[in-house]
Amino acid sequence: MQPLHLVEGRRLEWVWKDMIPEQTLTLLAGTAGIGKSTILAWITAALTRGELEGAFHGKPIAVGFVAAEDDLERTLVPRLDAARADRQLVMNINLEVDRGGESWKQLPTIADDLSALEAQIIENGIKLLIVDPVVSVMDGDSVKLSDVRRNLDRLSALCERTGCTVIAVTHFNKGAGNASEKITGSSAFRDTARSVLLLAVDEESDQRILTVDKSNYSPVKKSLAFSVRSVSVPVQDGETVVGCADLLGETALRVHDLVGNLSEDKLAIIALAKDAQEEANRGARPSPIITTEQVVEELKIGVGTARQKLNRMVKEGHLQRVRDGEFSLAAQSLQAPPVSPVTRNAVTRETQEIEQSSPDRRYTVTPLQRDKHPICITHSSPTLQGHCAQCEAEVAS
Repeated sequence: MQPLHLVEGRRLEWVWKDMIPEQTLTLLAGTAGIGKSTILAWITAALTRGELEGAFHGKPIAVGFVAAEDDLERTLVPRLDAARADRQLVMNINLEVDRGGESWKQLPTIADDLSALEAQIIENGIKLLIVDPVVSVMDGDSVKLSDVRRNLDRLSALCERTGCTVIAVTHFNKGAGNASEKITGSSAFRDTARSVLLLAVDEESDQRILTVDKSNYSPVKKSLAFSVRSVSVPVQDGETVVGCADLLGETALRVHDLVGNLSEDKLAIIALAKDAQEEANRGARPSPIITTEQVVEELKIGVGTARQKLNRMVKEGHLQRVRDGEFSLAAQSLQAPPVSPVTRNAVTRETQEIEQSSPDRRYTVTPLQRDKHPICITHSSPTLQGHCAQCEAEVAS
């Protein structure tokens, strides 16, 4: 028990203002292969140059990686160079194991190596630690709430003891559901983190949209747009091509508009169009058309944002364009059943197998220095002949 009159309040600081709170656990989730590591390289570069708005603006800081999915020489280092990171301030942390005359490197684990990891964070002055993916350092079952909490609570305690901030990277599952529900594994991933960032691709513009889905400390839930371009980077044996992110600025588009079930705004627009259709059928209005101005008034959004949403809904097959600024329901929306929530289909991700014996374990810290089909509006799934697979299953049942 801790008497609260003995606890002194503290001001919250941000590693990245309104995005990544300092000395806490932040979760970054998105579909595999869309550029999470490229965005993380941009964040790393900005921090090592002291350019992110927050507590370290004008103060370059050290960043550590526990990276399971990226090859250091062929991927991570060239990507950091493309982002103009100061690699004197970037460290890769792994574990060297010696056994039976053989030696190899493996990732540290929360269960066995947290104290040694803490020592390296303190010794190297690491202010941000990126664990990609976080399941690679966890033990237990990633869909079991108690296992996930046990692991992430220990990471959160590490943040408090060291003053280091941790970004834990994970993926979206392949099931239906809204963006907030698509984080792979137990709901404890989202619940334990103090900030949750979601990343998705806007297929229309090919931009990466980074949205604050949860923030315990800020009423502001920003959404940022990034472009990703391919750049050629000099390496020891020639050149290699990697992705490089550029921040475009804030956007009204959110990951929730791009992933999973229809967003509340899209559902509201469909409802508006259905009302117009029904009134036209009754003869209460001359046509079933809705306008951009009506959407602006209904959703209380700007004209540019309304046009963007309407254009996207035309592309997705929910609306059809009658003329500039005028829309009506598409044929599939007229025949579709009411939109209903879809239960999350969590996908189990195997965690890394860890040796149970007790080898001679020692840490190494490596400074990285230079050397179609339309979408079903009920289930958000591709359709074939008017129905998606889940529609067919429901009809059959």
